[in-house]
Amino acid sequence: MLRFLFLPVILLACWSCTNSPGKAVAANSDTTLRSSAPSRVLIELFTSQGCSSCLAADKLIGNIITTDTNVIALSFHVDYWDRLGWKDVFSNHDYTLRQQQYAHVLHAEQLYTPQAVVQGKNEMVGSNRTRVLEAINKAKAPIASQIITANAVVNGSNIKLNYSLSATSPKQQVVIVLVQNNATTPVARGENAGAQLTGYNVVRNFIVQPLQDNGSQELTLPDDLKKENASIVLFTQDEQTKEVHAITQLHL
Repeated sequence: MLRFLFLPVILLACWSCTNSPGKAVAANSDTTLRSSAPSRVLIELFTSQGCSSCLAADKLIGNIITTDTNVIALSFHVDYWDRLGWKDVFSNHDYTLRQQQYAHVLHAEQLYTPQAVVQGKNEMVGSNRTRVLEAINKAKAPIASQIITANAVVNGSNIKLNYSLSATSPKQQVVIVLVQNNATTPVARGENAGAQLTGYNVVRNFIVQPLQDNGSQELTLPDDLKKENASIVLFTQDEQTKEVHAITQLHL
């Protein structure tokens, strides 16, 4: 059954899973990590623990990044489901604003969960395996036109990130994302009451910087996130079109 959520500014919707694809380092020690990679594909999933349609999309994302190392995923937990029975422990209004930006650029008629955005260029229902895989395969390139190289020094909960780019463009920006690789949450209320939900590459913090040849950023691990279960995703993105170019991931 199609359901609409009416909020002051935006129209939100979640399709039930019963409909077609269903819209809807040890402490105090230093560790230095380095990463550079060829062409990779980024998939961003806009999801919520309060949306029953999102479970299939969360699982699909986990399967994809397990079987294809050239795909990097980010799970953004939006906040517009929080008032409907269960407050998502990972939700953030900034993630909803990011989804709104994509809706504007990609001409989506409404915000909905689960929504997948591949390489910043194509959006589809996040649980639609066929369309998601088609978009990923279409976005793959044999050679990366731009390469981002990064290293991170971890000292307890503090992270110092440095990166460099093989080429720059005045229309691009750098996005730095701290993710929790795996997250399991028991849900007590709402559409998923009684379920234990698993999320993959759950976004815990993200920062956007103007593009430069070399840059740095300091990050802090949340108290509930161990470095063994954390990583940093970096990518360059066109400010206007939102197309993603270089991307890499550092596992802490």
